[in-house]
Amino acid sequence: MNVLTGHWPLALLGALVVLALLYLLLRPRQRVTLTDNAPVRPHMNVAKKAATGLAATAQDVTGSILAARDHSSLSSPSGPPDDLVQLKGIGPKLAALLNTHGITRFDQ
Repeated sequence: MNVLTGHWPLALLGALVVLALLYLLLRPRQRVTLTDNAPVRPHMNVAKKAATGLAATAQDVTGSILAARDHSSLSSPSGPPDDLVQLKGIGPKLAALLNTHGITRFDQ
């Protein structure tokens, strides 16, 4: 008991830290669900276009470093399109999006 009376400020500080951590870990969190009919804001379109351009640039740079073929030298797909839904992680919506961007075969 003598130790506690001499170090009560540290014990109080420790208790406050424990309470703060418990609050941060156990507090209720806001659940966010995304919908397909959410409006697309102008800054979202700019970020999407920039990401696409950056991805193509990165592919060109890494292709030249690794002496790999870049996207402009790849052959176009031949034959009937593959069912992209068979790939793990690709559902009907993503398959349709890939098809609209010209990706229709597994080898692409």
